Amino acid sequence: MTTTIIVGGVQPNKKIIKTIEFKKYITGSTIDDTVTSPREYKFIELIAPKYFSDYDVMFAYNNPDLRSYGSMYLGFWNDGVVAERA
Repeated sequence: MTTTIIVGGVQPNKKIIKTIEFKKYITGSTIDDTVTSPREYKFIELIAPKYFSDYDVMFAYNNPDLRSYGSMYLGFWNDGVVAERA
């Protein structure tokens, strides 16, 4: 199960409607359309809501001890939940 985190904010009410969507992958110098499903990560942090062209900025990673190996995404936090694998 993916844990979602709002940096500097409170966790939302658990009335879940819409899942997190990744739309663009942010690399060191470019923005790429190739994205991974939010389901592939154990942790997703909302870094900046509505920051870039109405996209939310999110940071995703699997191991809190190796957080520096995470990935940055533009997309939609929506209700801050991830759809479970089918």
